This record gives sequence, structure tokens and C-alpha cells, in this order.
Amino acid sequence: MMRFSRPVTLLMSLILGAAVFASCSDGGSDVPAPTASPPAAATDPGQATSEPQATPEAAFQSFRYTVDFEATLDSPSAGRVTSLERHVEGVYAAPGSHAFTGAFGPQSPRHQAVAIGDDAWYREGGGTWQKMALSDLLVLGAVALTSAQPGFLNDAGLEEKLSGLESTPEETDGAAARKYTVPVDQVARVEGFLRSAFFQEVAGLEGFQLTLWVDDASGALLRAELSTTATPAAILGADAVQDIPPDTRATVALEIRLSQVNDSTIRISPPV
Repeated sequence: MMRFSRPVTLLMSLILGAAVFASCSDGGSDVPAPTASPPAAATDPGQATSEPQATPEAAFQSFRYTVDFEATLDSPSAGRVTSLERHVEGVYAAPGSHAFTGAFGPQSPRHQAVAIGDDAWYREGGGTWQKMALSDLLVLGAVALTSAQPGFLNDAGLEEKLSGLESTPEETDGAAARKYTVPVDQVARVEGFLRSAFFQEVAGLEGFQLTLWVDDASGALLRAELSTTATPAAILGADAVQDIPPDTRATVALEIRLSQVNDSTIRISPPV
């Protein structure tokens, strides 16, 4: 069985936790291009739903997104610095279609995936597309921080949880939104994708900054920016860090951004 070093375990815990957090912006040329025809299940984006929806996939017929995640683990006493990156450009179209290009840092091959219903296609480094079941695609680490990841941006009632915090109106990528700055002592409000899945102990967070942009019409998350420095205990919990140098710190930066929300030209087709 493959065993990961403790630094890599820490960083993978961060990126897997971030996968529960996720949202994003304008995709690049490597993402399979949308066609001019709207998806068959699309509705008029101007028609408001009767009740606000909790997640982008529930609230919107389509969107593009980007994810940029960087984490650096510094252990001065061990003389070791370990880094991990995750960058994604993707597109989503209802009902349940995804296409994305991603990489784990500049040294790793770029990978692409398309998922439509229960079918999926995957390739690395511009190689041959491999068709597989969606369930097979989900076991690959490549779906982390993408709309194909189960629970992507799933925090029901986010707007209600943020009520009481100061906010200001601010557009993001052309969408009307409210901008919230969440202080570290209010992280419990967003524990659906931060406290329980991303960080285990809030007390171990330093220089914490979290800003969220929430869609006016639906209450769904449109954009998120997070930066902080965390102790190992804040990531894994105090009981799991006995063999990690106590001066170890993880610096984390995450930006998730949606754009072209409800763009009726977005459609995802099989790549082959």
C-alpha cells in the first residue's frame, strides 16, 4: 500500500477539504468549447425561481468557473518546505453535465474530463480520450475542486447563515451580489464547507481572511476568496499531529469564481 509522507498528507487534507468548499471564473481554451445551441433542459434565465436555491448547480442553468488553490507547508526545524497547487477551468450545464481542465501544479500533466449524465471521458496531457462510467471518474483525484465533485459548493442556506454579518452590494462578473467578509470568530456560520471539512480547529488559524460573494437572486455562492496560515492541528486535529514538528505552518490561498451564469449558449458535448 502506498504511504504518503506527513507533509503530503497535510496538504492532501487541505485540498480534499477545499473540494467541499469550492466555486469560480472565465474558462480557457483547453475547456471543451460550448456550442451555440442551448441545452435541451435549459429554461429562460430571466425567469426567477419561486424560492432561492442553495447551490450554483441548483440555482443556475449553466456557468463557467475557475479554481485556484495553493498551499505551502513550512517546517523550519526539519528544514523542509512542501508545496501543492490545484488549478481548474471548468463549465457546467444543467442537468448534470461538466467539462473541465485541471492540473496539480506546473510540473504535473494537465488533465481534462467531460461528464454527461452517467457517462464520462478522461485524458491526460493531450492523450487519447478514455470513456468510462461517471462512478469511475469520481474515484480519480482529478475531480477534486470541480463541479463534478459531489457536494461542490453545497452549503444549504448559505445566505441565511450569513445574515447579521455586514455586507455591501457588489457585482462580480456581471452578476448582482452581496459581498460578505467573514471574521475568524464567525467561521461556524460556514462550517458546511470550512470548519468541519477544511479546518478542524479554528484556534490554529492565523491571518484568516474569507470573503464571499452571494448571488442576489438565488442566494447561491458566486465567488470566494480565502487566505490563512494554519497549524497542523488546525488541519488534522490535535490527536493526529504527534509526529509533526510543532513549528510547522501551512499557508493556504483559495479563490473560486463563477462567470457567464445562465449563459444560454453553454452546452457540453462528448469530446469524441
